[in-house]
Amino acid sequence: MLRSLLLLPVLLISYISFAQTVENIRVETEGEKIKIHYRIGGSTEAQLYRVTLTCSLDGGDRFEPKAVIGDVGMNIRGGKSYYTIVWDVFEDVDDVGSAEFFVKVEMMEDMTAPVTPIEVRPKKMHEESVKRQVEESDQGFKVEKPDETKESGEPDPYNNRFLLSYRASTYNLIGFTAGTLGNWGLYGSVRIGRYDQALELLSGSVTAGMTKHFFSAGKYRMHGYLGAGIGDYFNRFDLEAGITNVFFNRLTVTVGMEYPGYYADFVFGIGVVL
Repeated sequence: MLRSLLLLPVLLISYISFAQTVENIRVETEGEKIKIHYRIGGSTEAQLYRVTLTCSLDGGDRFEPKAVIGDVGMNIRGGKSYYTIVWDVFEDVDDVGSAEFFVKVEMMEDMTAPVTPIEVRPKKMHEESVKRQVEESDQGFKVEKPDETKESGEPDPYNNRFLLSYRASTYNLIGFTAGTLGNWGLYGSVRIGRYDQALELLSGSVTAGMTKHFFSAGKYRMHGYLGAGIGDYFNRFDLEAGITNVFFNRLTVTVGMEYPGYYADFVFGIGVVL
């Protein structure tokens, strides 16, 4: 499912006395995962940090996501230009609405700090949060950035999902379809049936067309398709249309009709969304 992250004002919780600050929190997505990028300003390779990611959904209590990997946890070394935390969202929650992310950095060790009788390893902490609006849609996650963010050269948001499917018909039982499922998409299909000994012809069809998202509810969405090509014995104009149902953002079930000239042929199929 496509979920849009609408960039809202960033809430910064800063401490002027700290040499290190959490800077430039940025969110992007990859499939069903959210990537949170951040910088630790003023850090060096001689410093070790503890980094904690927390999240508030729909204005609720903050919690610490468990399905996270990357630059989070203990012993995160400073000095890098950027750090990345990857959250596998649906391992922790079922639905996502309004989300606010908090990145907290605590310095655990600084080998460059002067040794004093009071403290050898100074601990410094800084936290920054960023809020995103996450909306259910049909294409997975998508980060909507303001104009100034787009001009910074960040990667384009995730758009379409790729479909692979076995899609056959009553008369042509061998079939394959590939395409994209987004708000709009494209597809192509090939179906092969029986060899007619009398006519010395092989039945089948080759079609191509467009897909269109119609409806979403939870982890279900519906796409329609309409295409044209050649059918019957690869010698007649063929028109087809139908519905592709997507379940759990992965499994597809297709039903439709094909009209290769002078008769109607029932189309059916199953597939996966990648």
